[in-house]
Amino acid sequence: MDAVGPAKKAHERYFDEVSLGDEGVTPEVTVTKAMIRAYADLTGDHTPVHVDEEFAKASHFGGIVAHGLLGLSLADGLKTQGSMQFPPGASLGWTCDFKLPI
Repeated sequence: MDAVGPAKKAHERYFDEVSLGDEGVTPEVTVTKAMIRAYADLTGDHTPVHVDEEFAKASHFGGIVAHGLLGLSLADGLKTQGSMQFPPGASLGWTCDFKLPI
């Protein structure tokens, strides 16, 4: 470890090593109702569109949808398993727009 932090691992990149258009591949995950329920229980966010099938069916979503922050949590975990990785702390500034339900 140097004075700034741990050394970059061989499979990690710094931002100046990435060009516009570069792509990384991550594993896939299928979000299930059980995962959504577990996230609701963990966080205490039992908003009906996430946990009440009848309410969610009557909503503009047409069914149960995942919490946006569940999606971000999954994305963060998947990026640590992807083909394009960065040293810890390199992704401290996310900007997110929720475009479609999960």
